[in-house]
Amino acid sequence: MLDVTSRILDWLWLGLVVPAAATVGDLVARVTLGPMNALCVPPVIQVAVIGALTALLSMGIKRLLHIDEKEAEFLGEIEARKEARDLLRDVSDWKVKEVLQNATDSDIDEVYNTYISHKFAWFGISYLLPIFLTLFWLDTRVEFAGVRFVLEFPQRPFGIPGLSVPMTFFIGYLATLFSLRKALGKRDLEGRLVAPNGGLNQSAGPGSGRGHLGDDHRQRAVTPTTM
Repeated sequence: MLDVTSRILDWLWLGLVVPAAATVGDLVARVTLGPMNALCVPPVIQVAVIGALTALLSMGIKRLLHIDEKEAEFLGEIEARKEARDLLRDVSDWKVKEVLQNATDSDIDEVYNTYISHKFAWFGISYLLPIFLTLFWLDTRVEFAGVRFVLEFPQRPFGIPGLSVPMTFFIGYLATLFSLRKALGKRDLEGRLVAPNGGLNQSAGPGSGRGHLGDDHRQRAVTPTTM
């Protein structure tokens, strides 16, 4: 039975996964590296462009999965539960208050732990997975096979002999990612502060937000911490 299962898995990997990955890799190379090779673009620029495109892919995955909205919902729920716990200060019976506070703290911890696990999964899907797959793909391309540095520094500034493929990739990736986050963050901030009619958006003040525990609790603004 174990031998049959091993053969099936080998067939699935070697017969389906590997050929499909190679086909996708060749298609991506034709679309990205092909035009740059035709234009005689230096390898260092090619790798930096691939890094920039990967950053766009990461941001696209975040938008597609609505990660920022989901994160805001978690933070809003945590904030609402904290507000509910604060209301327990008005309970006169200290025994009842202690029991309710312990139960509320347990609920907050449970929601927060769930949020952390989801955040790690979101981080892996939107950032780590595209980076890993792209670097693996670059390592299989003949254009960069055996290339130690895509850009060499003869003078070795700071003891650096040159830029390797991964280093150049991350330069393009991080520069693009930070630029996009800064631009999108500025646009979202302006959208919250300015109402559609040109006036100040009053809902962007301290009393607004997504999170709620019930209709009787006041809502508060929660700004998500994106990665």
